[in-house]
Amino acid sequence: MGWLNENTLNYTRQLTPKHSLNALLGYTIQGLTTEGVTANANTFTNDFALYNNLGAGSSLVAPGSSASDWRLISYLARINYGFDDRFLLTLTGRRDGSSRFGPNEKFGFFPSGALAWKLANEKWMKNLPAISDAKLRLSYGFSGNQEIGNYKYLANISSSSYILGGQLNSGAFTSGISNPDLRWERNAQFDAGLDVGLLNNRIQFTTDYYIKTTSDLLFNVGVPTSSGFSTTLKNIGSIQNKGIELSLNTINIDKGSFRWTSEFNITFNQNKILTLDGRQEFTTGTDALIFATSINPILLRVGSPLGNFYGRVMDGIFQNQAEVDASAQKTTAKPVIFATRT
Repeated sequence: MGWLNENTLNYTRQLTPKHSLNALLGYTIQGLTTEGVTANANTFTNDFALYNNLGAGSSLVAPGSSASDWRLISYLARINYGFDDRFLLTLTGRRDGSSRFGPNEKFGFFPSGALAWKLANEKWMKNLPAISDAKLRLSYGFSGNQEIGNYKYLANISSSSYILGGQLNSGAFTSGISNPDLRWERNAQFDAGLDVGLLNNRIQFTTDYYIKTTSDLLFNVGVPTSSGFSTTLKNIGSIQNKGIELSLNTINIDKGSFRWTSEFNITFNQNKILTLDGRQEFTTGTDALIFATSINPILLRVGSPLGNFYGRVMDGIFQNQAEVDASAQKTTAKPVIFATRT
């Protein structure tokens, strides 16, 4: 069951013929509660009742059940100021609290600001009748990410079955490492954009240059397997994305019931890791090696893009004893011998 309650208060006033103000205060709270039950059986004499009579199966499978609960509370404010319908200023701030984070870091504050200059409303633009709309935009702000699932900051308990004394028993074990300081992932983004409309907006062009820096990354980091686990969820490091977005929309034909439009967009993006948790690089997952192969081959390295695949270089297979003897390392390997039949 999901529910949402939103409460907002708006204030709008035309201060003078050229000055306008709009303010908003808000409080929202939402939640999602889920429950699930499963039952299974097999080896039925017929399928007449389908799943409506599981007890008719001669082999019953252990039932299962689950439950989860999640909450988000938000306090928000926004101010819009306009001057002469040419210059626009927007200031916002919100404070969000999520049950998905540890007791020490449930809340995060995310402010932002934006400026816009409506060039089309300038007097000197009236001398350019081909330009029907033009706006220059600048913005900088913060946002948060909480999409990690529920109860990730806790040392959760899971159940398992085991054989003891020839009998099947049920037991419990810790399935993760607790992290009471798990907190919001923060995104800081600067954007500069230009919107242009030509020929009564039959041609619309938009370009944006952005720099987005994500800090306190929520990432599964490898831990020594002597801890009993291979990974744990932590806030580590920061990454940067920057680039240019271009879009072009045109109305080619608009006559009666026939309308033909075109849309084109392209993005150029550069991504790199700025910092990690004090290290220059590490592989995700566990640092343990199995048969000389990393369990998780994703390599995080400062200055490189996020999500590089990492693997060991294979020199080949020993073909004969001479190659084994010439190896730079001591080894008990034997050359590969293939049996043939004639």
